[in-house]
Amino acid sequence: MLRHIALASVLALLLCGCGPDVIQLSEVDNGKTIACRKGDQLVVTLPANPSTGFTWQTYRPPSSEHLVLTRSAFNETAKAGSRKMVGIPGTYSFYYTVTGPGKEGISLIYSRSWESKAPSGRFEILVDAAE
Repeated sequence: MLRHIALASVLALLLCGCGPDVIQLSEVDNGKTIACRKGDQLVVTLPANPSTGFTWQTYRPPSSEHLVLTRSAFNETAKAGSRKMVGIPGTYSFYYTVTGPGKEGISLIYSRSWESKAPSGRFEILVDAAE
């Protein structure tokens, strides 16, 4: 009986790790290949300051066959207890869900939408998704 309980406990612990993962990515991951699985969520978080007119934008949208951008958001970098201030820098986060196996790129640029010159920043990764 004790053996069955121990075996069930081990199986339960192993199955806990089988669900979708949330993979946090930042500027240090630029240029890397990211291994993941169908159902995983990728969160790309990059430094930004939209008060300067610069913002992170999708340069080449990924194929919905492999990745779907579910949302994006700017988060102010405020110290605990401080009030909100105009012009404060923060981070911009892009949330992707892996929808199928295969290789797909995520390509983001940091630029002013009204300017035609080269972007001030670029972030690119290759997502290698397994079933």
